[in-house]
Amino acid sequence: MGTPSYNPCPIKIKHGEGFNVCFLASFRSVSILSCSRCKIQELGLVTTIERYDGPVFQLVRRFLKSDKPEKPDIHILSVGFGIISTTKPILNYDCKMTKECAQDLQPTCDDTLRKIVAAEAYRDICVCEGQIYCSK
Repeated sequence: MGTPSYNPCPIKIKHGEGFNVCFLASFRSVSILSCSRCKIQELGLVTTIERYDGPVFQLVRRFLKSDKPEKPDIHILSVGFGIISTTKPILNYDCKMTKECAQDLQPTCDDTLRKIVAAEAYRDICVCEGQIYCSK
């Protein structure tokens, strides 16, 4: 088996409430989550996994605190920062993803995702993002 090629959203598994879940075949798991409009309003720097506070992030935080042995690596696709680690400290901001922002971010995000995938032998790559993130 060769290295899987990157193709944003090749398979749309679930449509609902404006979200697509896309899977790419590849030995470990990684998830790329889109940022959340809901954020904690704490001043100063806060890690991304704590800053974003939408339902997906609340669920992910609970899962990461569980005693499940195999947890995926998680990165966040942020309109303000591109693809970033969950441990990256960020300030609070208020930006909304638009088609133009998605197009501007795509080259940088493509490069970052290629580096993430090249650094590990991932079995699964899950991308959970809003409809606008998949638009061309």
